[in-house]
Amino acid sequence: MRLKMLDEVLKGEPVSDIQRVLVYHSSLFGAPFSAFVQTVLRGPSFWNVGERELLATFVSAKNQCLFCTGAHGAVASLALNETVVEAVLQNWHTAPVSEPIRATLGLLEKMTLAPAELGSEDVKPLLAIGLSAEAIEDAMAICTLFCIINRLADSFQVAVPSREDFRQAGAWLLARGYA
Repeated sequence: MRLKMLDEVLKGEPVSDIQRVLVYHSSLFGAPFSAFVQTVLRGPSFWNVGERELLATFVSAKNQCLFCTGAHGAVASLALNETVVEAVLQNWHTAPVSEPIRATLGLLEKMTLAPAELGSEDVKPLLAIGLSAEAIEDAMAICTLFCIINRLADSFQVAVPSREDFRQAGAWLLARGYA
């Protein structure tokens, strides 16, 4: 019944595995989880929507989650620029991004790949370039959220759509958000 309602809400649009999990297992994920994602990616923040989606894409790529890299990369590409997103994924050290983004990518890389080695010394360079503690916390919330989401997407073996399907879903997510 819930999946039929989802099909009706989406009016013939393809239903992704993620949407099915959110509806079918609503007691585990559902509205509370979607609200958390909405807050992290669309709530008030120092980072604009495109930057938050870029950070989510970066963490997803570091976690080798093809679904989330594609989905959030599509949103970031629409909100920012596809060339910038691709450059960050190829080599964030040389990508054409602002210094606050570059420094934050360095922190999130370590937080994702070597969390046991993370310490207060890793935050000091971000503070030194003028990022507030709140901006850093927002970026760390994105990283934490996507380390969870990436593992769930991979555990559930979420199907990876085509590039065009990612673009369409990205436009939908950019316009509507996650709640």
